Amino acid sequence: MKCSPYRFRFIAALAILALGCTVARANDIYIAQTGAGTNTGADCADAYAVAFFNSAGNWGTGVGQIGPGTTVHLCGTISTELRARGSGSSGSPVTILFVPGAQISLPACDNTNGCLNVSGLSWIVVDGGTPCGPGTTCATSLSGTGIIQETANGSGLASQQSSIAVNAQAGCANCEFRNLIIGPLYQHTSTNDAFNFGADGAIYMGGCNGCVTKVHDLTIHDTTSAVAYIPAASGDNGLQIYHVYGYNYNGGVNIAGSSASNILSGASIHDNYLGSAANWDAVGCPYHHDGVHVWGQTGGEILGVNYYNNVVAGDYGGCATGAVFFEGYTGNENLYNNLFLITYTQENAGIVNLNGFNIGFYNNTIIGDLQSGDQCFDWGYASDSSFFYTPSISLENNVIGNCHALIVQNTTTVTKTAWDYNAYGELPGGGTMGYTYPATWYYALATWQAACACDSHSVIPSGGITASLNLNTSAVPQSGSPVIGAGANLTSLGITALASDTSAGGTRSPVARSASQAWGIGAYSYASLPDAPTSLDVVVH
Repeated sequence: MKCSPYRFRFIAALAILALGCTVARANDIYIAQTGAGTNTGADCADAYAVAFFNSAGNWGTGVGQIGPGTTVHLCGTISTELRARGSGSSGSPVTILFVPGAQISLPACDNTNGCLNVSGLSWIVVDGGTPCGPGTTCATSLSGTGIIQETANGSGLASQQSSIAVNAQAGCANCEFRNLIIGPLYQHTSTNDAFNFGADGAIYMGGCNGCVTKVHDLTIHDTTSAVAYIPAASGDNGLQIYHVYGYNYNGGVNIAGSSASNILSGASIHDNYLGSAANWDAVGCPYHHDGVHVWGQTGGEILGVNYYNNVVAGDYGGCATGAVFFEGYTGNENLYNNLFLITYTQENAGIVNLNGFNIGFYNNTIIGDLQSGDQCFDWGYASDSSFFYTPSISLENNVIGNCHALIVQNTTTVTKTAWDYNAYGELPGGGTMGYTYPATWYYALATWQAACACDSHSVIPSGGITASLNLNTSAVPQSGSPVIGAGANLTSLGITALASDTSAGGTRSPVARSASQAWGIGAYSYASLPDAPTSLDVVVH
């Protein structure tokens, strides 16, 4: 058959297109501690040695180099610190993927490079392989996905040093860290251990301007800080931290702005389960335990943090600051559907301590431990803010109980945009319903209502404020609880996740709230709910 020249041109064009697709296709490179087999990087049996990954000459866009679209597969146990030398691109990230059974394991990593360094790069995905967040078997078995750990760093061990597991201190723009077990890093087991840490933590990031950073589906344990975002950058608005299960940390999530160039305007922290911190107790309390600590100081501003569907629970020992602590210049934040259920021998600044303006605090549950001097909810103005502001808040549909002081207002001039439909209970004899600065105490709901011109629809148990709100040990309302159907319908706020009740830190499926009828008070709806899982925060490893 005779072919026209047009047909030949068409076939040639297809051939060129196919060749182009072959060149552009993402390549796979395999890395092990030492070279294996034919040392071609084609698979784990023929893996390149770690030195290939760490060499800048092997990063780029050339054939056989690590660059945009490349997946680097980690094989077996890597016992050398890794440093990525190049970035991916939008739609073609560099992916560092742990094959089943792979881990980065050293006696101790430093805090200059860290176990894995992606600092100052962009479009990097670090993927352990299998989701390992709250409620997963991976989180309880500490197996089934990629691991980053230090085996000999901690109290009485060979090393006591600052270290970082995943180092992105100079930022990692549009990077994603997922599906990993990180820990142990520093095993703090002695109250006489007061090692002075510098930059330290499991995932330690600096901010990045106008980028999206995702941290999710992780289990993090035995570290000073689980997730640190220090400092924020001037145009930050894309930080997302979700489905993280943490325990045996000193700080769960830390977000900081410490200069005028550190201005964060948006972040989302949701569906996380942050457990015990008591193992970080030490003589003199050199470490102050926080589930979430957010601060804007010396010109820094931390704004627009949305914190929802989280649990902060477990033993916080005798050196707790609180489950959540916002200080400095912060504002425009919404906190809702959260459970704060920590136990402690001493609590220093309020289980929830919010200093800022334009705060929305909706359908949360705070249950204290009735230890001397404890406070459930402390709010107002932070003296360490670089700028003056008038504290302002909407506080509706919250359960607050089991502390010696339920409400502490730490400054005189405040604005209560909305403050109603809350439930107060389990206050001990001699405890205070409310306190306002500088020295006014309110011992009953009625006197508090009259003084604050708020809480007109709020409720206490039928037996009085010292009685139980009839919640089970997981804070789920039981039949007859006064919180059932006693809240405001907040559909008009237009907060999508608030239209359903709590995920309890990612351990259950939320139940839709009514679009037209009254809501319940607290994080849970009443719908014959079983106990939420509580085993996660008491696992000892």
